[in-house]
Order: sequence, then C-alpha cells, then structure tokens
Amino acid sequence: MPAIAIRLHLLSFFVFILTLPLFSAGNIGMTAGTQSDLKTASGQDRVLLLNELSESINEKEPQLALQYAREAYSLAVKYNNDEQQIRALLNVGDAYYYSHHHDSAHPYYHQARTLSKRHGDSLLLAKALYYIACNFDMSNHIDSSIHYYQLAIAKYETLQMPERVSVLSYLLGALYVKNGDKYQALEAYKKSLAASESQGKTQESAETLNTIGVMYYTWGNYQKAIEYYNLSLQIMRDADNRAGTAKAINNLGIVYYDMGNLDEALKYYEKSLEIEIEMGEEELQTYYNNIGLVYDHRKQYDKALEYYEKSLAIAEKMNDLSGVSTALNNIGELYAASGQNELAIIVMKRSLAIEKQSRDKHGISIAYNNLGELYFLGDNLSMSQHYNDSSFQLAKELGNPELLQENYLNYYKINKAHGLFAKALENLEKHTALKDSLFSENLQQQIAEIQGKYDLEQKEKEIELLNSKNQLNQITLKNKQTLLQRQQIILLILVTAIVVILIGLLILSKQTRQKKLAYQLLDQRNRELERSRRDLLAAKEKAEESDRLKSLFLANMSHELRTPLNGILGFTEILRTDLTDPDFREMADIIHSSGQRLLDTLNAIIDLSVIESNKAEVSITYVRLHELINEATHKFAEAAEAKHLQLIVDPAGEETTIYSDRNILVRMLNILINNAIKYTAEGFVRVSTNIITDGTSQQLLLKVSDTGIGIPAANLPNISDRCRQGSEGHARLYEGAGLGLAICKKYVGILGGDIRVESTPWQGSTFTIALPIKNFAEASGMSDADFV
Repeated sequence: MPAIAIRLHLLSFFVFILTLPLFSAGNIGMTAGTQSDLKTASGQDRVLLLNELSESINEKEPQLALQYAREAYSLAVKYNNDEQQIRALLNVGDAYYYSHHHDSAHPYYHQARTLSKRHGDSLLLAKALYYIACNFDMSNHIDSSIHYYQLAIAKYETLQMPERVSVLSYLLGALYVKNGDKYQALEAYKKSLAASESQGKTQESAETLNTIGVMYYTWGNYQKAIEYYNLSLQIMRDADNRAGTAKAINNLGIVYYDMGNLDEALKYYEKSLEIEIEMGEEELQTYYNNIGLVYDHRKQYDKALEYYEKSLAIAEKMNDLSGVSTALNNIGELYAASGQNELAIIVMKRSLAIEKQSRDKHGISIAYNNLGELYFLGDNLSMSQHYNDSSFQLAKELGNPELLQENYLNYYKINKAHGLFAKALENLEKHTALKDSLFSENLQQQIAEIQGKYDLEQKEKEIELLNSKNQLNQITLKNKQTLLQRQQIILLILVTAIVVILIGLLILSKQTRQKKLAYQLLDQRNRELERSRRDLLAAKEKAEESDRLKSLFLANMSHELRTPLNGILGFTEILRTDLTDPDFREMADIIHSSGQRLLDTLNAIIDLSVIESNKAEVSITYVRLHELINEATHKFAEAAEAKHLQLIVDPAGEETTIYSDRNILVRMLNILINNAIKYTAEGFVRVSTNIITDGTSQQLLLKVSDTGIGIPAANLPNISDRCRQGSEGHARLYEGAGLGLAICKKYVGILGGDIRVESTPWQGSTFTIALPIKNFAEASGMSDADFV
C-alpha cells in the first residue's frame, strides 16, 4: 500500500554517528614516523608504541594489529606495566572483533576487565565493559549486551563523563528496541538526552529528540511525536543544519498525514522538498512520493501521477530497485482507483518484474496478489486465479498470515463468481479465521502496550515524587544551616555581654518554640496533603483501569460472539434456500431466527455500551421523512402479516425534508415498531408523524401506536430502564433483553429530544418521540427543490 513508502524514510534520520573513536587512547593514524620509531624503540616506549599502532590499524588490518597487540602484552607483563597490559588485551580483543571472531574476542575483553578491576583503573574498566557489551551485541547475545551496557553507563556516571553516558545510553536504547522492550528504550533515550543536554551538545540532542519522537509515533501518540519533532526542528534551525531541518519537517508531514490532516502534511512535505532542492540533493524520490500520496488521497490523480513519475525517474536513475517498485506500485494503484484497469495491470507487471529482479519474495507475493485483484475486476477469472495461486504459494512459504487472508478472500470472490458456493464458503471461513487470529494477536499487543504505558506513567510519577522529596530535603537542610548560623551569631554576642546573653537567650527560646510549632503544623499539613493526593491518584487510576478493561472486554466479546453468529446465520441462510423437506426447512428457520435474535441482543448491548461511554457518533444530514417511515415499516411487513396485524403508515402532509441523524431515527423506529408487533396479539400497529411549528422552532413527532397488552401505570416510570420488561424472569411471556427502550431514551437524549408513553392495560400503548429539528434547506442555505 502507499502508506508503507512514507514510513520507510523515517529510520534514516535517527542514527548517531556512533562509530567515532570516542574511547581511543591517543594516536589514531599509523604514520611512517611511528613505524620508524618502533624500529629503534625499546623498553616501556616500545610497549606504548605497539599499543598505539595496534589501536590505529585494528579495523583495517586486524591481523597485523593482532601481532602488535600480542607483543605489547608480552612486554607489558615483563615490565609489570598494568595499564599497558590492559590496553594490549583490549587491542587483542579488537583484532578478533574486527575479524568477526567474536567468541575469540570474549576472553581477552573479560581478562582486561578483571585486571582493570583488580588494579582500580575505573576508566579502563568502563572501556572494557563497553567493549564486552558491543561484542555480545554483534554475536546476538542481546540480554548479556544490555547487562554490560548498563554496567558501563553506571561506571561512566561515577566518573562524571556525561558525553560517554549519552552515547552509551543511546546505544542501549537501540538495543532495547531490537529486543522489543520499547518502554525501556524510551527511558534509555531520555537518559541519553539529559546527558547530552548537560554538555550543550545541540546536534546530538536534536538527533535523540527525533528518536524519541519516532518512539511516540510508533505508539500512535501523535501529539507527543509532534512535540519532540518540533523541539528537534528548532535546534536544527538554530544550528543552521539544513539537512536535519528538511528531514525534521518531512517527519512532521508524515505525522500529519497519518492524522488525516492532508493540508498540513502537504505544506510540510513541500517545504522539506524545497530545502533539499536548494541543497542540490539528488535522492529526492521519497519526497516526491510523499507529495504524490497526498494528492492520491485527495483523488487528484493527475497531480499524484506527476509526482509518482518524478519519484520513479529518480529511483531508476539511482538504480534503486526498492524505490522503483514502490513508485510503480503506487502508479498501478492510482490507475486502478481511477478506473484505468488495463493500465494498472501493465504497471503492476513492471513492478512484479522489478520485485523478481530484487528477489524479494514478500514483494513478489504482494505483486501477484495485486495482479490477481486487478484481473478479477476485469472479469478475467482464469488470470485472477493464476496470479492468486502464485501469491498464495509464496505467502504460505513465507508464513505471512496478513497476505494469506487476502488470498483466501480473493479465492472466495473467484469461486463465488464461478458459482462454486461450497468452495467459496470454505475460503471465506479460512479468511475469517485468519482475520480473527490476527485481531486477537493485535488485541493482545494493544493490551501489552497499554500495560507498558501504565507502568511507564507510574515510574514517571515515582520519579516526580522522588524529586519533590529531594527538593523538600534541600529546603529543610538550608533552613537548618540558617538556624545554625543564627545560633553562632548569638553565641558571639553572648561572649561580649551577660545582659545581651540573657536577652538573646530569651529571644532565641521564644523563636525556637514558635518555629518548632510552625514546623510541626507544616509537617502535619504536608502529610495530610500527601495522603489525600495518594488517595485521589489511587481512585483515579482504579477508575481508569476499570474503564479500560471494560472497553477491552466489550470489544473482545463483541468480536468473539459476532464471528460465530455470522457463520451460523450464513449457513442457515444457505440451508433455508436449498432444503426442500418442510421439516428440515422449519428447523433451519428456527435456527436462523434464534441466531438473529441472539445477534440483535448482542448489537443492542454494544449500542448501549457505546452510547453510555460517550463514543456514539452523530452524523447530521438531510432526511426525507416519508421515505424514512416507509423504509422502516417495510422491514416489519412480513412480521405483522404473520400475526395477522394491520401495519398502518400515516405520515403527515406532503413529503418533508428534515435535518437530523438518519441512522439514529431508523434505529429508534425499528425498536418501537418491533416492540409494538411483539406485544400485540390482534388489531393494528400504526406509525405516524407530525411536525409542530411553534414560532421559529419546529418539532418532529414520531408516534408508534398499537392495540397490544398495554403497560400498567405502576410500571410506566421504569420502562426505559435497562433489562426491564412487562413480564420478567424465566416464565416471562415475551422474548427480549429489555434494552430497546433504554437505547431509544439514550438516542433521544443525544438528539436533544424526549420520549413519552401513554398506555392502558389490554387496550394498547402509544410511544411518542419529540425531536427538535431544523429544516434542511434553512440549515444549508439551499432550496428544497435542490434535493428533489
């Protein structure tokens, strides 16, 4: 999909140049002078030169560096030079490290660590710990690498070397990301940022701010991501770093694109492209592609195609197969979206050829799938089957469940078009099962992320509380120091004169008592405030946790119940159509009606939950009133006829257009008409409307009347309560969960109206919904004729 291309550019911006020789002991480059000196050097000087030479060439010439380091170690042992022994051991380890013999490097790094610890050389010990961490990382021992990074950071903190704490903390954060510990990574990046800012290293701070922004972006916390990107952008602008500025602006465009704010996204994309062009950059395919995506999303296909083709031209010039494939894929999808199916197929085949050239099985499988969908749209079922088969085989080989579910959906469509309904249903079931499995995995991941965020917030609160306590301790210490100074002054005065001593003692005694009382009152008040604060936080967190678990439970249960119910209803619908035996057909009808009843109950529970959690969405639009009433009553004609009831439709006057939420009106009418038919054994059910004008305001009256069992006067105040019915318990006469009127009442409240009921037992009931409305023509500034 096009959105993938947007994210590919993010990672390139957040990589420190961490291979700098930060921990080098001295001379880096091996010069002819150094080699000449080595020929004549002896004793301790030769040991030093050998180590320097080994350090300077161990990356490019590890074998020669190994010889120098071994000789340096032998001489250092001979002269009992601890520091040079440790350096030589580290150099031997480096030579094996750069030769990719990581198992051989381990013993030398550990021996250097042991010697450094024994001889109390903290700087070399920290360096050895860092080298061990790097070596474990390269040999893919992540947990051990994390452990040694933590030890090295702690040692550099003790040595008060924030520049090294900053770099190592950043490396540790990257390692946590690699290990899937996102929240630990965030803490490490923030620690790196704090250390970097303490040194005034603005460039490193900007890079770390961007990396933290990426973390929040991947969690979907767009506001936090924007905050950190803007902080980084400000530093880049102040430092006149145009490359960093362009990429930071582009990242902001990516966030706004994902938020659906296309105007802001386009503004940032165009600005970053402008800067890159001014700098003379040539690799601009990502920038052109991002702008094309915005126009594509707006359905401005000509503009989108213009930018996609620019991106394609640059990618082809740079021989960037991935970029070429991305651009072709986007162009093909554009042609498909604009109805140019044959052109889409041609471009997608070019994309497939590029994917085969790059030997990317995942990309090849997606390209096959896209072609299968395009041929299906063109009614070429045989070619659609061919490409879907190819995609399916690769998806199975790769173990890609997302693509497999798309393949099963395509098989369902193809077999259905061929009239092979059994195979179609089988493929639909496999598609649904995979979709449900992926949904469950995503739900578990969301739960884990929510728990991680909660834990992170708790840790931040603990840190904030600890800082507050430290500040209080500092204030207390300062007060004690001030008191001590006053006492010293008083003692000096006491030495000069006895009278002054007596007066001073009286004053001091009085002041001490007052301050002690004040400190006691203040301490008591602080304890009370802290206790109240803890109680409030605990109550708030408990409430938030309860609400979150409720929402997750409802989401999971609704999905887990709806999926098998849809399967039951689908099978029974087929059985009702195909069975000819009256007894079996009656059984199928009973199963279908029971399943539909259970699904209706589940939908009612979910609707009520959505409304009560204030998540119901209201979409106000124009509604043709007579059309709405006829549509609502038509659904229940069969049910009324089955009970020999008259279903009377009595709309007022001529066709009227109102301005309201059509879905909510239909939902309320369905509930009231269904209840009227359910509780009426004979007679009629009437649905009528009326519009009452009072001055400048209008009200819509929707009435549903019946000749049913009616409602006793004592029960009228409670009929809109959840799970309340005229007959209750296991022996109740009528089916239902008792949620319909509760949902009606909630919906009426959302639209600013009210619901009334008039009823006489065994004579019937009349439910009246009164809603404030505004004529659509008046609200939109158009005439009613415009909508005829």
